[in-house]
Amino acid sequence: MTSTFNDSRHFLVTREALMVTTSIPPAALPASEAAKYLGIPRSTFDRLAKDAPLPGIRMGNRKVFRVETLDRYLRQREANQVSA
Repeated sequence: MTSTFNDSRHFLVTREALMVTTSIPPAALPASEAAKYLGIPRSTFDRLAKDAPLPGIRMGNRKVFRVETLDRYLRQREANQVSA
């Protein structure tokens, strides 16, 4: 990609904006990112994953968690708290 702008800072902002708008969101996240996605500490996430409410998928030597599974978990937790 070439820039017709003389100001390299403008090119960087434009390039970052292009990267953000053309990136594909991941279907699955590693545990550290999944914990951030849920807004909980990593230690809490690890406990939930170990106790199986949050099933993961083994990909090589690491486990990933589908975003749709994380969303479903949040909906279930919300429904349980509303009905309680």
